Amino acid sequence: MPLIHSYAVWNNKGGVGKTTLTFHLACRYAEWHPNRRILCIDACPQASLSMTLLSSQAQHGSNHVATLSRTEVQRGGQPVANVARTIAGYLLSASTIGHALPAAEVENFLVQPHQYNNYIPPNLYLLCGDGSLELLSRRLEADREIRPSGLDNPWKRITLLLKDFLRDVTASNPTVDFVSFIDTNPAFNTYTEIAIAASTRLLCPIAPDDYSTAALKAMFELVYGHTQPHPIFDAYREYTFAVKAENHLTLPRVHKIILNRSTMYDTRVCNAFSQMGIQAATSCHAVFQTNPEYFEDAVGGAGADLSAFHGRFLENLADFHSVAVICSHVGRPLSQAQGTHTLVTDRVKVQLTQAQRYLAQLDTLVLSLD
Repeated sequence: MPLIHSYAVWNNKGGVGKTTLTFHLACRYAEWHPNRRILCIDACPQASLSMTLLSSQAQHGSNHVATLSRTEVQRGGQPVANVARTIAGYLLSASTIGHALPAAEVENFLVQPHQYNNYIPPNLYLLCGDGSLELLSRRLEADREIRPSGLDNPWKRITLLLKDFLRDVTASNPTVDFVSFIDTNPAFNTYTEIAIAASTRLLCPIAPDDYSTAALKAMFELVYGHTQPHPIFDAYREYTFAVKAENHLTLPRVHKIILNRSTMYDTRVCNAFSQMGIQAATSCHAVFQTNPEYFEDAVGGAGADLSAFHGRFLENLADFHSVAVICSHVGRPLSQAQGTHTLVTDRVKVQLTQAQRYLAQLDTLVLSLD
């Protein structure tokens, strides 16, 4: 069965809630779709998504991430020397000619968080993050710059490594539908480019500030090459991801701009937050006017006028406040957040009504992903 969609959660700005959003979206999507296999790819060397998925009251996920980074992946039932069961291990082996695992065994890199944290849906799997990704990225970038020869294009081969991972995993499970969620680093470096290339849709979380609007503009330049650089730098465009991607990649399309951590009164976003979201979406609509192909559903004319564009592409998500902190610390999806939890040395209670209010908002976003 196919890979239905691959979602990269990315914005060229830190602190907008990418990891928390990825965690809650992936878990809730898995709960809504128990017959699908949900793949989480942690493409950030901080490995925060992995820590959250693998956390429990008994043991924090950082301990499991450290263990997995020292655990050798299996090939033919035997450990592969110096190849960790993490994203760094996969990229290292797959980028080293002659050392890649057979396609049928690529899924051996995946772990099932439910085995570490029984609150995570059992149909969710993780390609674990790894701090070594930052070190490995230097080698990957050097490999990408090797001049093409014969049938080998190193830039394309390296950039498509995660896309190949998804292809091999889905091909090994032909009776299962897959959806992937990729957590990213805000910096547009080698591993972020590899993550973007593996996605079919972009989810762009923003904060209610001017900086997020500027970051969205940067995204359109970095991914799609939307604006022309200053003439002084025009000669360097040939080295950019956007230009190289023109002949080698099918780029993802923007699916949602998510005004994250909004302050709300009842069911309405407070005016200051709402206005900042509208400003960001209006900026994106200007891009839509000239390049609708960057956006999902553009062929059908969705979002042609400003009001329709806001309705189709802008989504508000409330600030989960202390509930978000608790969920991240103990590895609880929002649907499992109610109850009393140990947070460091104190006991903290999440009211059912509080969790349900946030969950209703999350469900609106999750249901828009199909």
